[in-house]
Parts: sequence; C-alpha cells; structure tokens
Amino acid sequence: MGKKSLIKSTSKKKSTAKAKSAKAAKTAKAAKAKKKMPKSKEVKGPRTKTKTALKSKGASQAKKESKKMAASKEHKKPTLRELLSRKFEFETPQKIYTPPKEKTDSKDSVAPPYISGKSQADTERIKKLLFNKYSMQAVESAAQKKQVQASRTAPLKRLSRQELIFKQFEVERPKKLFKVDQPQTGSQEYLPASFLAEKGKDEAERIRKILKRQFSMVDLKAAAEKAAAKKTPPAKKLSRKELIFKQFEVEIPKKLFKVDQPQTGSQEYLPASFLAEKGKDEAERIRKILKRQFSMVDLKAAAEKAVAEKAAAEKAAAEKAAAEKAAAEKAAAEKAAAEKAAGEQAAAE
Repeated sequence: MGKKSLIKSTSKKKSTAKAKSAKAAKTAKAAKAKKKMPKSKEVKGPRTKTKTALKSKGASQAKKESKKMAASKEHKKPTLRELLSRKFEFETPQKIYTPPKEKTDSKDSVAPPYISGKSQADTERIKKLLFNKYSMQAVESAAQKKQVQASRTAPLKRLSRQELIFKQFEVERPKKLFKVDQPQTGSQEYLPASFLAEKGKDEAERIRKILKRQFSMVDLKAAAEKAAAKKTPPAKKLSRKELIFKQFEVEIPKKLFKVDQPQTGSQEYLPASFLAEKGKDEAERIRKILKRQFSMVDLKAAAEKAVAEKAAAEKAAAEKAAAEKAAAEKAAAEKAAAEKAAGEQAAAE
C-alpha cells in the first residue's frame, strides 16, 4: 500500500513538472520571436510609444520566467530512490572516548554469601536442596513404572449427572494445624485500666475469665453433632383454628431483674416549689406516697384477696336475702292462718 502511494505521488509530481517546463519553453520561444522582430524607427504620436512600452514589458517578464526555470532545474527535488541510494560523508573521531576507571581496591569489596536463609537451619536446608543430585535413568524408570501401573488400572466408569451431584469427595485434613505464635502477655494489656477499675473485684475477675477462655473447633463440632442428634422430629402442621386457640408456654424468670436505685431522699425527685406551695400535712402525705414500694407478688396477693372478699360479701348478701325471704314467707303464712282461724271462729259463732 505504502509503495503504491509513493509511486503515485512521484508520478503526479513528474507530470506537473513536465507541464510547467512545456509552458516555460513556450514563453521562451515567444520572447525570442519578439527579440528577432525589427524595431520601427518611425515614431508617430503617442500610440507607437505605448506599443514599444508593452513589448519591453513582455520581454522582461519572459526573462524573469526563464531565470526561474533555470533556478528550478538547478534545485530540483530528488526522488525517493535517489535519497535511499545516496551516500553521506561521516567524520571519524581521532581518539575514541573511554570512561575513567574508578580507583577501588579489591580488599574493600566483599561478595555476598552464596546461600543465605532466615536462620542457620534454613541456610542448611537450602544448601541440601541445591546440592541434591538426580539421575535421568532413575527419573525415566520411575516414569515408566507409573505408566505401567496406570495401564494396569481399569478405566474409570463414567458417572451420570445425578451421581456426580450426590457424590461425596474426600477432604484432606492437615496433620498439624498452623498456629500463630502469641506473645506471652497478660490479659491486662488487652483492656484499658480504666475499664476494669470501674468494675468491682468480682466483676473484673469474671471478665478476665471470659477473655482467657479457649475454644476448639473439635469441641464445637462435637457439640453441634450432639445437638443435631437430640433434635426432635418436625412438628405437625397445625390448622389456622388450632393456631388461634393454641396456648404457648411462658417462661418466668427465677429472679427478676432489679435496677439499683441511688440512696437519695424523695425530695430530689420533686421541685422545691411544688412542695412549698402545699401545706405541711399535704407535703408529708405526698412524700409517703412517693416512698411507697410495690411488689408484683404483693399486688397479686392483694388482687386475689379482694376477689375472695367480694365473693364472700356476695355470698353473705345472698344468704341474708334468702333468710329475709323465708321470714317474710313465714310471716305471710302465719298471718293467713290467723285470718283463716278468725273467719272459722266467726262462722261458728
């Protein structure tokens, strides 16, 4: 591609140069013809003067063009082939430059060790590995034995997709787990002194014991397997109605959590202006109310007591109403009997 484009460009330049040279030759011929023509000695009026002036101008232009053509021929642009084959002169130096040698003594420089490791034992291990010798015959015989063993073994059975999905592969476990060397320091370095200082002696000891605990993956795995063995079978799916009427067990804590109250008087919980507005007896009554302590057990017992008292009162009221009703019925019966006896006596008389 590049070669063709270069050839095209040079050919175009050649054609333009030829056209320019032909034009210049024509102008030169015209100038020569004008020079050969005889000049008229007769001068008649201003018209003849203008003709001679025009002729002289045309001749001067032709001369200028001819000079330009000659200059262009002298400074002709070389072609690509000429540039490639051209040989340029070069100047050879009289003396070749050599860099100055450093003035160093071999006694001052010491070569690094041939083999070096992190420790003396590591250096010995690397040295043994580097100086090991191997025989190509032994390597070839070992490779041949492996090939014979591989040929003797039966070809593997091709497994199906389902077998591959449920296939269990062996897991290689390391004989010795890597252990990071821990610095022999106490647990106090891992906690700020102010953190333990704020706690009590027993609490600080408890925190230290928690921090010093060590866990093993083997124990955790055994505990997980034990929990999985104890796992109950899946529960029966209940209907919506059964779930609505199902009663769940409520775990009651053995000991209720109690918030530590600061040992301060009740006057700190009320503004001074609130009690100042009240009288002495009213202020004392409010303080007693604020100092009252309530317990869930006492409240429950009081509620049960109130229910029992209410039931007893209702029972007594019912018994009283029944007795009153019986007394009224008895009085009515006696009255009726007396009236009847009086009627019978009056009739007898």
